[in-house]
Amino acid sequence: MGILGLIVGILSIIMCFFFPIVAIILAVITLILGIVEIVRRKKNKTQLGLAIGIIIVAVIAIPFSIVNTLPLTNSLNNELIGKWYDSTNKIGLVINEDGTMELFTDDRTTLYIKGNYTLAKDEETPEYREYIFTVSTTDRVLLNEKNNELYTTQFSMVTDGKNTVMMNVITYSMYYFTKVN
Repeated sequence: MGILGLIVGILSIIMCFFFPIVAIILAVITLILGIVEIVRRKKNKTQLGLAIGIIIVAVIAIPFSIVNTLPLTNSLNNELIGKWYDSTNKIGLVINEDGTMELFTDDRTTLYIKGNYTLAKDEETPEYREYIFTVSTTDRVLLNEKNNELYTTQFSMVTDGKNTVMMNVITYSMYYFTKVN
């Protein structure tokens, strides 16, 4: 079990540069194997050197994996956070870091949606930066009528960081946003 823990630990350090989420799981398994090895060696009254080495590898692998995971989460959100404007349809979009958003026409009566969102990278098209933008709200106005019933919709968003094409996957409404400074 000791050698296995060391192998899994070394694998987790290598994997943290390519697959950091998998590396975190491997590093935690390494830590567990190291603790099990310490208990086993204390019970058998043998040297603890290998068991301590396994734990040291796990303690190195966990922070490396976490640090390498951060760019994945930051790149997902940072390029879409901010203010966007569609000059053709005269629609504004504000995406906040705290998970709230607003979609509105200039007069805020033809269309106004204020709610919460979730954002996920669409892995089906790796050649594009495409996201699934899911919005849930009870605060919306459509054609001058206020509606407080729960409303959930999804948008497909393709972006280059400065321009975004957004399509409602239910109504097929298209928006062409440019990021506003």
